[in-house]
Amino acid sequence: MDEKMLVTFYIAGKPFKLNINRADEEFIRKAAKQVDQRFAKYKERFDDQTIDDTMTMSMVAFHFAYECLTLKKDNNVEQIFDKLENISADIDSFFIE
Repeated sequence: MDEKMLVTFYIAGKPFKLNINRADEEFIRKAAKQVDQRFAKYKERFDDQTIDDTMTMSMVAFHFAYECLTLKKDNNVEQIFDKLENISADIDSFFIE
């Protein structure tokens, strides 16, 4: 069983604490860092406008949700298996001829 640990990370200058599996620490910290960096970029980009932290974080959430859905669409396992089957059939037909 994984050993639990408490980690603290910062997003938008605010501390967040999570009790996680020790094995997940690096992954959790990288994820938090990506969110914090994206938040900072959006804040910088819209600095001249009146956009509060909630709106900025909503834009960050949308950004990552869009990325996630794109990856799921692009990494469709069925499409990969279909392509592999087609390649295999092409190779088989090449050797049969």
